[in-house]
Amino acid sequence: MLVLAFPAVALADEENGLDEAIEAAQDGVDDALLPDDDDENDVDGDAAPAPMKPLAGFRHDSEKIAAAERVSTKAANQRIDVAQDIAEKISGDENTREREEEEVKLETVARRTEDSTGGAETEVGVIQDFADLDVYGRFALHIRNDKDELTIRNNSSRFGLEPLVHIGKFVVKGRGEWRINFGVGDEEFNLDTGDIDSSASPLSTRLGYVGFSAGEYGEVYFGKQWSVFYDISAWTDQFTVFGGGAAGAFNAGTDGGALGTGRVDSAVTYRFNHKGVEFGMQGQFTNGRQRFLDGFAVALAYKLDFGLAAGVAYNHAFLNTVSTSLIEGHDDKDAQILNAAIKYKRRQFYIAALFAVANNTEIVKVGDQRVTYRTKGAELFAEYAFKFGLSAYGGMNFSEWTADSDLLSDDAGVLDFMVGAKYNIGEFVFLYSEGRISASRDAVGVIQPSVATLGLRLDYSLIKFRATR
Repeated sequence: MLVLAFPAVALADEENGLDEAIEAAQDGVDDALLPDDDDENDVDGDAAPAPMKPLAGFRHDSEKIAAAERVSTKAANQRIDVAQDIAEKISGDENTREREEEEVKLETVARRTEDSTGGAETEVGVIQDFADLDVYGRFALHIRNDKDELTIRNNSSRFGLEPLVHIGKFVVKGRGEWRINFGVGDEEFNLDTGDIDSSASPLSTRLGYVGFSAGEYGEVYFGKQWSVFYDISAWTDQFTVFGGGAAGAFNAGTDGGALGTGRVDSAVTYRFNHKGVEFGMQGQFTNGRQRFLDGFAVALAYKLDFGLAAGVAYNHAFLNTVSTSLIEGHDDKDAQILNAAIKYKRRQFYIAALFAVANNTEIVKVGDQRVTYRTKGAELFAEYAFKFGLSAYGGMNFSEWTADSDLLSDDAGVLDFMVGAKYNIGEFVFLYSEGRISASRDAVGVIQPSVATLGLRLDYSLIKFRATR
């Protein structure tokens, strides 16, 4: 039985990836049909190549050549199909920093294509599928100056696992990501009681989903994942430490999982992009609201070739009227939020603005009573990346709060100005400093403190690391 092994497709950058992949596919065919030089024993480099070994199972040269041509054509076509799929995926994913990491993963997975030999009766092995596993995460700590007090804080440290399996034109992907209680222990000494508290959890779930991508037909995922609503909110949520105070994605001090606005719980999402149009829709199915459909969301964005994009997102969560009747200020309506945003990216410059309006998505505790309220606000973010590794950025968050309750202060709301800088000291490491000048007031009207931070962040990804070596 003859087995021909073809090397993995090697993709280059976003502009030249398809051409290089096609060229690599042809090289793979040539390498399979022609013998390799043995450089180990060829001291002078002039040794003649070894003669081609006869192909078992063929009695005539004409049959041998015809069969080899059929194999080469089939293999080349398969390589080109894989390269085109990956190139299309890369060209459509410019949304956020996480999607830029996805490009690196797809390129490296393509390099690691595995050959299979087929069944017992198959005379020539062809590629069936290939897979890869990324182990990624972040370690980040900073010193925080808050009310003349210095503390060391964890800045969203995490680790994750992301397996990718390519089967023909389909990409099956799973992802599990956990927040790490980094920088402090799991036990704390209580000075008031003299006891040791062990309430801190070392890990908590950020993401957990599985699904597949069907190339030009879109992608479907199931589980706890980034919501389609956040696809638009992310445009201004680009600060290293603060931000996200007006868009409403992370409402009521949570990750937005319950209402479906941030890292949505128990959801099915579908995303599709074609010629600058990006569309997403989402259904949420939990077991806590006694409904078939507990919430839904839609998002639509359009990107122009010169870097300008506009988008809108809407999220609707059906609420349990029995529980909401106990909340002060609730108007017997569901939780609804609408975001509209615009962004522009050109070379090293990026700017984005967002407007948000919401009802019954935020809740605070005033004394022993919970109060819900309406919000109307805006976010702004701008950044310039210098060529020597330094990035400077700034922006603001503004949100006006109103409620049908006297428990909420008339002065309550968000007004924060942020400014910061990052300096890359390696491929995966950067120093950062970010400050927040705050004029925000909490639910009872107490002004919030201004804060300054200085920190170090290490991002790691085995796929990205291999791609740089």
